Amino acid sequence: MLLDIAQEADLVMYLDANGYDYQREQFRNLGFKRGDRFTVNYVDIGGFSSTYGFAEISNQLFNTVMFTVLHKMVARGNND
Repeated sequence: MLLDIAQEADLVMYLDANGYDYQREQFRNLGFKRGDRFTVNYVDIGGFSSTYGFAEISNQLFNTVMFTVLHKMVARGNND
């Protein structure tokens, strides 16, 4: 299965699905709900799982499978 992993500055949306029950509960306890959007500022791709950090939530990481990528920021290089 090919997963669409966000990179820094991409916009993602919370699905309130996938991941472990305790991970979704943790996110809901922070006051967030399905459809909320976040700006990725940290990505850790692991062998077993991967996590995102968000500009809107400091010092916490969340399982990438609980989110879908809405908008990818495209880095533009100088072709001169």
